[in-house]
Amino acid sequence: MNMNLFSPSPLGGEGRGEGGDTGKRPSPSPLTPIPSPPTRGERRRWARYFLLVLAAFACSAPFAAAADWPQFRGNNGSGVSEETGLPAKWSQTEGMRWKAELPGRGLSNPVIAAGKVYVTCSSGFQESRLHVLCFDEKTGKKLWERQVWTTGGTGCHPKSCMAAPTPVTDGKAVYALFATADLVCYEADGTLRWYRSLTSDYPTITNQVGMAASPILAKDLVIVPMDNEGESFLAGIDTKTGKNRWKVERPRGINWVTPALRQAGKDDEILFQAGAELVAYDLTTGRQ
Repeated sequence: MNMNLFSPSPLGGEGRGEGGDTGKRPSPSPLTPIPSPPTRGERRRWARYFLLVLAAFACSAPFAAAADWPQFRGNNGSGVSEETGLPAKWSQTEGMRWKAELPGRGLSNPVIAAGKVYVTCSSGFQESRLHVLCFDEKTGKKLWERQVWTTGGTGCHPKSCMAAPTPVTDGKAVYALFATADLVCYEADGTLRWYRSLTSDYPTITNQVGMAASPILAKDLVIVPMDNEGESFLAGIDTKTGKNRWKVERPRGINWVTPALRQAGKDDEILFQAGAELVAYDLTTGRQ
């Protein structure tokens, strides 16, 4: 496995280093500026890319774990919140606590934990910049923004983008997977913990019409789905180091399904659905 690190500064500047256990070094695109400023049409489109956080409770209410929304479809991936008294109407004057403009296009869901909101987006020529942003849940103040450059293909359907997968957080760190197969982990304060270019580790990964399956957290693993027309796999990656604990081969084919965690007696299983099957994998070993 290769660990090619980009160390963005608080203002989005990038540095580069490498490490890992295969001795193979990826060759990401040179860190070059965007060739030309955006067109008027692009500026109009970008102006529409806002993150809207709706007030789930009064601003003076204390934050509690029950209000967190740490992954795609919330706690346990159920899509159900135990919160009550939520707003039923949204407008410029109703149901909205704050609004913040994003530097690019993002189709991922915001995730919330420990009073912070994390969201991703992509920008630049051919979506070459990948952004992770953190906002204060109560005020909407931007706490930090980090960027990495894409190392995988950026081709996708016009309605999608490279920031389609939803990040996942445990409140201590945020893990963001992009449709370019770039995977990055930041501490809650914005410090880079680790970064991986999965297309450098597994060069046959291909982005056809765009990827959107999201990672999930299970104990000390981030579960990464990577079904595609190239090398398809499901991986259990150590949250501290970014190294594979296990990696299992999957049938090649496009799939936009996010895995789910299930307790089966004393065992924890990862459920992963494809077009023709539903498979359970052991969380500890990846064994089917």
